[in-house]
Amino acid sequence: MSGCLRASLALTALLVAALAPASAARAQLSDQERARLHFNTATSYYDQGRYPEAAAQFRESYQLSGRAHILLNVARCHELAGAYGPAADVLDEYLAAEPNAPDRRTVETRAAQLRARAPAASASSVGGGGPDLLGPALVMAAGGAVAAAGVVTGILTLDTQARLEAECSPARVCDPSLRGDADTGQALAIATDVLLITGGVAVGAGLAWLLVALAGGGADDPTPTAACGPTGCVAGARGRF
Repeated sequence: MSGCLRASLALTALLVAALAPASAARAQLSDQERARLHFNTATSYYDQGRYPEAAAQFRESYQLSGRAHILLNVARCHELAGAYGPAADVLDEYLAAEPNAPDRRTVETRAAQLRARAPAASASSVGGGGPDLLGPALVMAAGGAVAAAGVVTGILTLDTQARLEAECSPARVCDPSLRGDADTGQALAIATDVLLITGGVAVGAGLAWLLVALAGGGADDPTPTAACGPTGCVAGARGRF
């Protein structure tokens, strides 16, 4: 092999060795840029309340970047979507990826809370999800029935009183034979008061319960504002890549 050819081969080998790290760096940068795009897409979905889609995009960002704190975003999206079991599983995945995470105790506590909520969420999903309105409806219905009974006894009371007034003298002197009717009228008057008050209280309690149920469901899960930065987060699912 001529000296010129050997020199050419040596120069080619040097160029390949020099360009290999640059090519690897470009490949890594490409993954990071793709991860950033998925992260930004996930954030947009999150702001729109499209939590399952946001979780999927955050997952893609994590798989491309390897940044474990993004898993906290995935978990938060699952939680807001009502998938408490999967959210807890993702928190466990985060702890496995970050064995020395400074927020380990907080994350462990949150994972346990989510698992405790998972059975209740599954039971409510059988009925189609959403707030439980059956209890308030039953209380209001029962209260309405009691109040309706009070209206009936009230009508009977007025009828009895009118009959007694018609058969007694203007001085309210009644024949002794009407004593039973008078006692019945008094009992009906007392029953009317009790039924109307009890029914009204029950209807009011049922209505209050209904309003709480309709306004509830998010009391324990306010829209998070904390950001997931390089050190991670638990409460929020936004921030920068």
